[in-house]
Amino acid sequence: KPFSKSNSNSNMTGKGYPASLMADGNLKHAVFVYGTLKRGFANYRRYLGIAETVGKAKFRALGKTLLPFHMIVQTPNPELQTSGAPKLLDQALHGDDQVCGEVFLVDDEALEALDQVEGIATGRYFKRYVDVILEEDVPGLVKCVCYFIQATPELLSEPGFSAYTVNHGMRYRPKPINTGIVEKCIASQEVSSTKSVMTPAIDSFFSPQRAAAYEFPESAPHPRKLSM
Repeated sequence: KPFSKSNSNSNMTGKGYPASLMADGNLKHAVFVYGTLKRGFANYRRYLGIAETVGKAKFRALGKTLLPFHMIVQTPNPELQTSGAPKLLDQALHGDDQVCGEVFLVDDEALEALDQVEGIATGRYFKRYVDVILEEDVPGLVKCVCYFIQATPELLSEPGFSAYTVNHGMRYRPKPINTGIVEKCIASQEVSSTKSVMTPAIDSFFSPQRAAAYEFPESAPHPRKLSM
C-alpha cells in the first residue's frame, strides 16, 4: 500500500528494533540520511558534521531501507526553486529499489536542527519512521527517523535513484548557512539561548578553513551500494 502524507503520523512506527537499543547516552534518536546530510556532502559539513564534532551526533552504520521508495534528484533551477537535493517520495513505483544511506544517532537538539534543515515546520518535508537494514549484523533492522516529500504524479514521473552520489552532490546549490541551525548543532539546551557563550563557538566553525565546506567538497567519499 502506498504511503501518503495524510497517514504519515500513523506510520511513525516500524518492524525494526527501536533506536533505544543503539542509544549512546543522550544520542537516543536514530536518523536515516540519504542525501546532502551524508558524510562528505554539503549539509553534513555545514550542520550534522558539526554536531558530530561536539558529540551531539554519531555515525552508526551504512544502511538501506527495507522497502523500496522513489527518490528523485532534480536539476538545480532557481526559477523552479530546485537545489539539486534529493527528494524521497512516500511512494514506490514498480522497479524502484531500496534507498541507500547512513544511520546516525543524534540528541534532541541535533534532531531539532535536522528538522529545520528539512523544513518540517514549513511543510517542505515530513518525517516518519522507516525500517533500515544496517550493514552491520546487530541489531540488523532498526527503526529510523526519515524525511519524505509527498508524492505527486509529476514527481513520480521523474527518474528514480537508489543512491545520492558524488556527481549529484557536485551539482547541489545550498542555501546560505543558517546560524540558528548551527547553534542547535553545537549547544546544549541550557546554553542555546546564551549569546555570549554561543558566539565564540559559532565563530570557530565559520573560520576561513570551514568556508570551503559551504560548497561540495571534491574529496568526499563515493557512496557505495550495500551488497546484502
